[in-house]
Amino acid sequence: MAFSITHYPTEYYSAAYRPIIFKVLNTAPQGSNPRVRADIYVNDIKISSTYRYSDTSPLVYTFDVSEHLKSVLTGKPEDFKKGTGQFASSNESSRTFYCVFTELYEDSNGLLQEGLTATSSTFGVLNATRQHLENQNLLGYTIDGDEQRDFLTNMPNKQFVPADTYLQIAFINNPSITSITITVEQFTSSNSSIQKDYYLLNNSATRRVFQQKMEDLASNCAYIKIAVGSAPDSELYLYTKTVYVDRTVNKQHSTLFFRNSLGGYDQFTFKGKRKNSLSTKTQTFTRPLGNDFELSNRGEIITGIEANESFEIYSEFLSEEKMSWLKELLYSVDVYLYDSETPFVGIEVIQNGDFGNSDGWVAFDSTTDASSDVMEVTTNEGTPSSGGGVSQLLEGLEVGEDYLVSVTHLEGTSTVRSINFTLSAGSLEGVESEVALDEQATTSFIYSPSATSVYLNLRNDGVAGSTNFWDDVSVKRYEIKDKLIPIVIDDGKVITHESEQATQLKLNCRYSNAINTQSNTNDASVILQSS
Repeated sequence: MAFSITHYPTEYYSAAYRPIIFKVLNTAPQGSNPRVRADIYVNDIKISSTYRYSDTSPLVYTFDVSEHLKSVLTGKPEDFKKGTGQFASSNESSRTFYCVFTELYEDSNGLLQEGLTATSSTFGVLNATRQHLENQNLLGYTIDGDEQRDFLTNMPNKQFVPADTYLQIAFINNPSITSITITVEQFTSSNSSIQKDYYLLNNSATRRVFQQKMEDLASNCAYIKIAVGSAPDSELYLYTKTVYVDRTVNKQHSTLFFRNSLGGYDQFTFKGKRKNSLSTKTQTFTRPLGNDFELSNRGEIITGIEANESFEIYSEFLSEEKMSWLKELLYSVDVYLYDSETPFVGIEVIQNGDFGNSDGWVAFDSTTDASSDVMEVTTNEGTPSSGGGVSQLLEGLEVGEDYLVSVTHLEGTSTVRSINFTLSAGSLEGVESEVALDEQATTSFIYSPSATSVYLNLRNDGVAGSTNFWDDVSVKRYEIKDKLIPIVIDDGKVITHESEQATQLKLNCRYSNAINTQSNTNDASVILQSS
């Protein structure tokens, strides 16, 4: 062909922090001053264009599109889910892309014209570096159904993960593999298999992250083996990874997550001592004083205080293999400090839950009275045995997420006191959740809706004239968030002691501005020890 792509990535996936080269050949250029434009499309959206001239014969145009792709691959660890078996796709850490090349030339009038075009195949790109490895392609990590591949991590096979945190392990697959199964097998310290769980993913997505909540494992589980296959107990696509449960960590230990050279995120817990310090620096402004100076006019005023919180954390003694792996911290552009069990409570969903009035509440098979800042519900004559009550429609809920529900029962003659969530007002059909309430008590529980709009019902028994008094009804989005706090590693040093009995990796770190006030900076020092 007169205009064709002659060079392109040999494998489906490329590392964004390596050159990604395309070459275009034009053997029959038109007009004068021929050139080629490359339009780069990511997830079918054009993100940029670039132009090239050529001085070769025949004309060969060379494009490196890696810089363009890096601009849309910001990358971050996946959000922590609520439990085991959660899959997450990383839209920021992996993309699909293709290039459209267009011949450009000047016609006899000097006007720029477009000529032939050529469109590349679609490829995957990861937010990976692989800058220190000779083999730069990701073939050894791409599931294609032919042979075993590696996970996106270089951590040693015997890695310990704290029992109160999560394991996130990433892998990539060719889009032609549309059905895969994660196998998680638990073992005791005596190597006896406890149980084997399978998690099916029917999806042609590219980069995927599997999450294992370590607290979901059996109490006598010492380690797990994770692998990927096309079906339960099938021939595995990925090498099995063994991860040990560390039940010795505590809140004083520090866990770091960091993006490794493969675009995945590794974690490591520093179990040594931690030293904290705080220093402040006052910023002042000297005010000029006139002849009418009074004692109350100070010569200096404080305009701000800069606070620097620093800390050092130490590891236990490390093997040479683990120390070699942890040096990827020095190369990582994304490092995070893990903060577990941070509660998040959203805004109130209920209207008039304190019953200042009855707006938003609708009676069913009952009469109501909210004139005394409480809700009095009285069952009507002829009410069915399922009872009557008062209901409110809740809209805009998030399906599958957790909501903290709280209600106070003050007093009443009804033998039934319950709260439930249904898909129709006052109905017992389609009950999603029903909780019996203690008399004269406040009850709280977690509710997870299956629809964005549901009815909350406060219910009496079916005896005519029976009453219940309610107050302080609340429904709020609730989540125990595991937070990753971004930090910046300013420099790192590998230190060998004179005795050569221990090697240290020292990292000087600070919190990024994203998590601090403008006047507050934080520094940290991390020391790893190896013997």
